[in-house]
Amino acid sequence: MKTGANPIGRRAAVPVTTVSALKLGAIVGGAISVFQNAHRVSRRPIQPGQAAANVVKDTVGSGLASAAGAAVVTGLGIGGLRGIVSFMTISGLSKGWWDAAVGPAGQAALAAPFIEDEKDADGR
Repeated sequence: MKTGANPIGRRAAVPVTTVSALKLGAIVGGAISVFQNAHRVSRRPIQPGQAAANVVKDTVGSGLASAAGAAVVTGLGIGGLRGIVSFMTISGLSKGWWDAAVGPAGQAALAAPFIEDEKDADGR
């Protein structure tokens, strides 16, 4: 930590920075998703309803991933090139985990234990 740095001030900046990153990440991620899904709909591989669901998933995921990266980097006081690399790494990993969790395979994997529990409760 630099001489004269105020750790209390840094902790106070975490919520503000996190919310700002969440908003900006959601806007940018949502805008990119709108264009990608509009292109897919125009090429006819997906229906408009599925495209809208994709936009919502991408918007939320991008916002959350940006917020996670900003919270960690701000909370730890990482700046400069290390801060940029850390933010990109944390945000990228977070978005990958989000996509895996909300994708078809991720949803099936998350639901599998509950489906098995229901079968056991029914005695089948």
